[in-house]
Amino acid sequence: MDTQELHDAQKPFVELAKKYKVDIDKVADEYGETKLAKILIKFDKRDALDESELSWLEKKAEYRLLATYYYLDFLTLPPVHDPLNFSLSKACKFLRKARLPEEVIEITNKAMVRGGENYGDSAVITSRGAAFRDMGKLADAKKCVDEAIRISPDSYHPYNLAGAIYFDEMNIKVGEEYFKKAIDLGSDTTFRDQVRKNYEERAQFEPKTTTFVSF
Repeated sequence: MDTQELHDAQKPFVELAKKYKVDIDKVADEYGETKLAKILIKFDKRDALDESELSWLEKKAEYRLLATYYYLDFLTLPPVHDPLNFSLSKACKFLRKARLPEEVIEITNKAMVRGGENYGDSAVITSRGAAFRDMGKLADAKKCVDEAIRISPDSYHPYNLAGAIYFDEMNIKVGEEYFKKAIDLGSDTTFRDQVRKNYEERAQFEPKTTTFVSF
């Protein structure tokens, strides 16, 4: 297929690719429409994607598209059908994976207007806090931690986030206390270990000179 033929094959999908901010080369190639094109067509019709399609998008790191899918789902579903804001939580998760924390704050701000005090469960508020942390707004992140813990004191996720925030502030002792609480509530050590590693690299410490508590 020459350049003109490729252009002709892609032409019907240009607007769709622009609408969902996807590279046109991923939507149509020399063989015609791709699997992503078929998913976008289905998505644009607001047809539900099946688990295999959602898994494929995640495997291909189409995080922005997944976030859009779940956010539209959140806006469409009556609260009674999604009492724990599962779709909003998923949207936040994938926006963070796409490194778009500002958009997490934007959609959760809108959710606050839409739902008032009950705009989100602990998972949504923890994601909002994590987005603030991504942006370096640690005071705002801490407020989200406090709110998430108030709502779900037995969830380990906000405690892990708190641990990371205090490591960012170089307050290792308090950070370790929060990580211990998260582990006590059922968390594994993967997130804590990554935060420790990042801290060591950022502080340019050798591991042997940095004392951590083992649980």
